[in-house]
Amino acid sequence: MNLDEQVLLKKISKGAIIVFAGFLIAYTLEYSCRIIMARWLGPSGYGIIALCLSFIGIISTLTMLSFEDTITRYISYLKDEGKRKSLLNFIFKISTVLSAIASVLVYYFAENISMWFNNSELAIPLKIFSISIPFYALLKISVSCFRGLQLAKYKLYFSDIFFSVSRVVLVVFFLLFGYGIVGAAFGYVIAIILSGTLAFLFLERKLISIRTKQLLSKTDMVDMFRFSWPIMLISLFNISYANLGTIFLGIFKMSSDVGIYNASLPTAGILSFVLTSFLFLFMPVIAELYAKKNMTAISSLFDTITRLTFVLTFPLFLIFLVFPEKIISIMFGDAYVGAALSLAILSIGIFISAITGPAGSIFIAIGKTKLALFYFLIITISNIILSIALIPSYGVTGAAMAASIAIILGNVWCLIALGRFVKIKPFTTYNIKYIFAGLTSMILTYGIYKLLSQSSIIVFGLILIFYLMVYLILLRITKSFTEEDIFLLNAVKRKILS
Repeated sequence: MNLDEQVLLKKISKGAIIVFAGFLIAYTLEYSCRIIMARWLGPSGYGIIALCLSFIGIISTLTMLSFEDTITRYISYLKDEGKRKSLLNFIFKISTVLSAIASVLVYYFAENISMWFNNSELAIPLKIFSISIPFYALLKISVSCFRGLQLAKYKLYFSDIFFSVSRVVLVVFFLLFGYGIVGAAFGYVIAIILSGTLAFLFLERKLISIRTKQLLSKTDMVDMFRFSWPIMLISLFNISYANLGTIFLGIFKMSSDVGIYNASLPTAGILSFVLTSFLFLFMPVIAELYAKKNMTAISSLFDTITRLTFVLTFPLFLIFLVFPEKIISIMFGDAYVGAALSLAILSIGIFISAITGPAGSIFIAIGKTKLALFYFLIITISNIILSIALIPSYGVTGAAMAASIAIILGNVWCLIALGRFVKIKPFTTYNIKYIFAGLTSMILTYGIYKLLSQSSIIVFGLILIFYLMVYLILLRITKSFTEEDIFLLNAVKRKILS
C-alpha cells in the first residue's frame, strides 16, 4: 500500500466515522419512530403513514430534479467561488418553484389520490405531508452542499441529529395527546420545516451564500443538465423501487398489509448502514481521483470498502435470515409477525446490494450517468413487473420477493458493466473466510437457541452477543483482514479515541 492510498483511506475513514455516527443516530431514531407509530396506531394506521411517506418521497424526488448529486459533484469539482454561487442560486430558484407547485397540487388533489388506494382516510394526512415538500427541498440542498464541501459534521448536526430527534419528540407529543394518524403526520412535517429552514440559513450565512448577480453561463448550464437528466431519472428510479412495494400493496391490498410490510422494510434496511457511511464521502473522492485519471486508486478503494462492508454486514444478515420472526416480534410486536418471511427475503436482496459495494455510485462519480441510469432502470422495471405479478396473489411476501429479485438482477449487471472501466474484485478468497466465520458461529448459536426452547428477550440478546464474539474470534484466527483493512480500521479507531 503506497502513500497516496494511505492518504485516501485516512480521508474516507475520517468522514466515514462521522457519517456512520450520523446514520446510526438518524436511522436508530427513525426506526424508533416507526416502532412507536406501528405499536400505537396498529398495522392499518401505520400503513397509512407509510403510504404517505412513500408517495411524498417520490414527489419530492421529482421536484428536486436530482440536483442533490449535481450539487455534490460540482461543488467538489468547481473551484471558482463565483461559479459555485451562480450554480446554487440557479438550483435554488428552480427547486423552490417546482416544490411549491408540487405542494399545492398534492394538497388540492389529495382526495383523488386517496381513491387510487381505495382509502379515504389517506386524504387528510396526505394534505398535511404536502406542506413539507418545499422544506424538504431546502434540507436536501443544504445536505448536498455539506457533502460537496466534505463537511460531513454539518449533515450530522442538522439532518441526522436535529431532524431525527425533533421528529421523534413531536410525533410522540402528538400521539400522547391523542391525535393519532393526523398527529403523527404533523410531527413529521413540523420537524422537516424546522430542519430544512435552519440548515439552509446556516449554509447561507456561514458557508456559502447563494446570493449573487453572476448568472450561470450557458455552457455550465448545458453541462449541468447533461449530467443531471440521467441522475434525475436515477433518483426517481432509486426512490421508486424503494417504495414500489408500499405503493403496490396500497393499490392491491389493505393498509394493514402496507403496515406489516413496512415493519420488515426498514429492518432489512439496517444492512445498508456500513456502505452508506462510506458512500457519503466516497463519491466526491472518486470524482477527484477520476479527474486525475487515477483508476488504480479507485480500484483499490473499491476493493477495500467492499471487503469491509461484507465482513461487517454478514453477521447481521445471518441474524435476520435465521431469526426473522423473533426480531419482528421484539421490535414491532406480535401484530406484525406476518412480516417475518418478508424480512428474510428482503435481507437477501439488500445484503447482495451492500456487498457489491459502491458500484452504482462509481458510475455517477466517473460521469457514466447513463450506465447508472440503466442500472436503476433494470431494478425499477423488474420491480414493477414482479410486483404486479406477485402482490395480488402473495401480498406482503410477494412485495418482498419482487424487491429482492429486482435488486439482485440490477447488481449483477452493474458488476459486469463496471468491469469494463475499473478492474475490480468484489469477491476474493477473503470472502470465503468471512462466510466460514459467519456460518460456523451461526450454527453454534442456533444450536444453543434451540436448546433454550423458551428464550426471553434478555436471553436472546445474550445469545446474539455470544454469536458476535465467536464471529470475531474466528475472523482473528483465520487472519481475515488485509493490510488496507487494518489501516482503515485503525484510522477509524484513532478518530474515535481522539
